[in-house]
Amino acid sequence: MTHLSDFLVVRERKYLHSAWVVVCAFALLLVQAHAQNSAYGNIYGKITDGSGAALVGVQIVASSPNVGGTFKAVSDGAGDYRLRELPPGEGYQIAVDFPGFDKYVRSGLIIRAGLNVTLDVALKVGSQQQTVEVNGEAPLLETQSAEQNINLSGELLRALPLSQRHDWSDVFQVTPGIISASSDAYGGQTYFLRGSENENHATLLDGIDIGSFQQNWPSNTISIGNEALGDIQIKIGANDASSPAAMGMVINLASPTGSDKFHGSVYYLIGPSSLNAGNVSGGVSAVESTNQPDFSLSGPVIKKRAWFFISGRYIDRDDGISRTSTQQTQLSALAPGYSPFSNQSRGFVFWPISMFRSMIAIV
Repeated sequence: MTHLSDFLVVRERKYLHSAWVVVCAFALLLVQAHAQNSAYGNIYGKITDGSGAALVGVQIVASSPNVGGTFKAVSDGAGDYRLRELPPGEGYQIAVDFPGFDKYVRSGLIIRAGLNVTLDVALKVGSQQQTVEVNGEAPLLETQSAEQNINLSGELLRALPLSQRHDWSDVFQVTPGIISASSDAYGGQTYFLRGSENENHATLLDGIDIGSFQQNWPSNTISIGNEALGDIQIKIGANDASSPAAMGMVINLASPTGSDKFHGSVYYLIGPSSLNAGNVSGGVSAVESTNQPDFSLSGPVIKKRAWFFISGRYIDRDDGISRTSTQQTQLSALAPGYSPFSNQSRGFVFWPISMFRSMIAIV
């Protein structure tokens, strides 16, 4: 038998959720990129001449038409260099230039969230006016960690018809080793890895923990549209000390960055209650309805100097509660003036707002 207290708890949770949305709407977190490096990629390597001797003071420059700005490094006394905190993206080009040697250019590189790859370069004696271009070589591999990672780009996730919810957690449906169970009528899932519970995961956005304070249900308590994702890294085993303590997955979400090109998208999810059929004779069915527009916009503030990216989602959702005719009668007797109600979710969520590639805000 269902008691009135059960429904009062549901209503209380509805009010708590509304209060939480209000708090989040006024919470603005500005974080420097130095605290977010776990969402970026890194390239390590050594610069040598044809005999294998280290070259000191060589300039290495990385750039991509899909990412604003350039990234530079200089080889040290051992010939080693480090290109750190590269935003995930495709089409990266690495240029190595040093007097007395041909210029080296490697194109078509892909940088993934949280990965460290090695690119050693052996320069040939010649003139800086000559360029050695390298294309079509094998992809660079992770060389600094023994972690078991799965990386998927936001572009791939948006192209896959995984669910009508257009939610970031759909990525787990194509991640090896993860099993799921349905949690709502709109395709929401709970996810498990090697026996771990759904609350045992750690979810990070640009290196910031965004899930532990809400029991970390990826598909229920963290609402992020696919438009807000540049790259996703899912750690499924052998996590190192840089990862948060988690018995399940460590989910590393990297937000996109602006570039010198304007880009935008709009997505609208609609599920009217009129499409729901009633199956509780004399009672109330668990009718669901949703209106959820998503959008994103990015581009230059000042070309070659500053860029922006913003994405957002408005949530207008009702989750009905099924009640039999007997329950309706009992509730009306216990609480005069009682009328059926649904669990409601309302509010704007902005994920994220980034400016100048060095600051991020979550509203």
